[in-house]
Amino acid sequence: MSTGAFYCLGPVVLDKVVKVDNLPGHDEKAFIQSMTDVAGGPPRNVAAALARWREEALLMAPVGDDETGRSLLASLEEIGLTTSGIDIVSGMATAFTIVILDDTGEKAILIDPLGEDTLARIGRRLAPKPHDIVITNLYHAGAVATAMKRARAAGARAALDLELPEAKRWGWEQAFEVARLADFVIANAQLLAGWIEFEKLDLPMAEAGERLVQFLARNGSRACVTFGAGGLIACDGETTFTLPALPITPKNTTGAGDVFLAAFAKMSGEGRGFKQALIFASTAAGLFVEGGLPDWSTVERRAQPLIDERIR
Repeated sequence: MSTGAFYCLGPVVLDKVVKVDNLPGHDEKAFIQSMTDVAGGPPRNVAAALARWREEALLMAPVGDDETGRSLLASLEEIGLTTSGIDIVSGMATAFTIVILDDTGEKAILIDPLGEDTLARIGRRLAPKPHDIVITNLYHAGAVATAMKRARAAGARAALDLELPEAKRWGWEQAFEVARLADFVIANAQLLAGWIEFEKLDLPMAEAGERLVQFLARNGSRACVTFGAGGLIACDGETTFTLPALPITPKNTTGAGDVFLAAFAKMSGEGRGFKQALIFASTAAGLFVEGGLPDWSTVERRAQPLIDERIR
């Protein structure tokens, strides 16, 4: 187990999962196979994975005082997560997302954004201790920057999940200002593609990915960009390297990035090196895509051959 606790910050939402045979393109139609409501949101998914792996995880998120909010609170207690960090906001409608999922496991997500006033409240009661890790997406540039400064002042560390919709919402410069405060920055191919367009770069994805992780790691952070089945590229400030993805047959990619982040944070909390933590994270995410959240013993067993091969 890790030596500290994990604080998971950001919105908790109701995921409305719509299953289709193929994701429709522009002006296309698709038949709905099924519809399911499940508890979701990156911080909830990260905290749930950490709790499953017997780590101390505290979810800090707002929910409305409505039926959906009450249902989400009950679902947290069912999986062993404390609700002491939940902020119940009077008069607020609990947020939701629509997840469109096809037979290959690929997805499209529609986000119901919370207002800035609500987002700015997240993390206001954050009080980390040394060895703790604060895990967050860019739900609000100002609030996230404050949380990371508080983590640094306490001797804790911070991991930032940086995605394209948030970078566009708050602005690229703001996003990168916040990233400079993080100890670890995790981005994905969608964020990379948006950054290429923003910077007007004419580079292959692999070369642009190398440039981005080096840019994100230039102030002492450690950064990576994930490419799903294409593996990842990472930089620890001195060395840039790639790692392959776990060979699997995908069934559902929804939440894979959250499982990646949870496993990475767990290994970092145990004092593992950056590359080793990424191998465990990639393994856990791959197993999740193939068959749901795995036991940690399974993650260890599947990751060990990659550790032996990649860590000298």
